[in-house]
Amino acid sequence: MNENTTINNPNGTVANIYSTTSNMVTPIMFLATDNKSWILSGAMTFDSNTIVDYDSVAPVINAVKRDLIYTLQKLISNESQHH
Repeated sequence: MNENTTINNPNGTVANIYSTTSNMVTPIMFLATDNKSWILSGAMTFDSNTIVDYDSVAPVINAVKRDLIYTLQKLISNESQHH
């Protein structure tokens, strides 16, 4: 299952978090921008030559996603205070 989480503010700053429950080496990716002057992107990647079993790492993926949502919400809210 694929999931997209969007965080935005009225000034146009937006962040998207893309995640999957499929067995993949990169289960989380994100992109944030103010649509004017900056862009921030990143991904959670497992160092593995084989595909990672999602059920084995789900607690770690969920914790990272939760922290990423919190961090991007703070980034987006701080960005709106500087405009």
